[in-house]
Amino acid sequence: MDMITDDVKKVLEKIGWGSVATASKDGVPNVSPKGSFKIVDEQTIQFADIFSEHTRKNLMENPKVAIDIVDAETASGYQLKGTATLADSGPAYDAAKEELAGMGFPAPKNLVTVAVTGVYSVKPGGS
Repeated sequence: MDMITDDVKKVLEKIGWGSVATASKDGVPNVSPKGSFKIVDEQTIQFADIFSEHTRKNLMENPKVAIDIVDAETASGYQLKGTATLADSGPAYDAAKEELAGMGFPAPKNLVTVAVTGVYSVKPGGS
């Protein structure tokens, strides 16, 4: 599956957060929790880079990313893989900044937009 389906949206809305995996240009991995995901369309997801220096550095060196969202209650979820771009200005960045400010968070360093190239079930026995 290579699209963000309604079921992916439901899982993300229910749990409210996920983990973002990145790697440096030398292949050093990093995983960071994120709670600021926004599904833009069937092939695009965004999150705010607020505090994640390692994630930011890795994405600048290597834009490949994996996002893991899992509902522990049902032991189901999804991994989304894709390519990230970072923006520190523009209308989408400004909207994310305003939304985060309303929740008491500082301005993000970047808005990360991921062009999703693959969506995979992480349900035990799933594909």
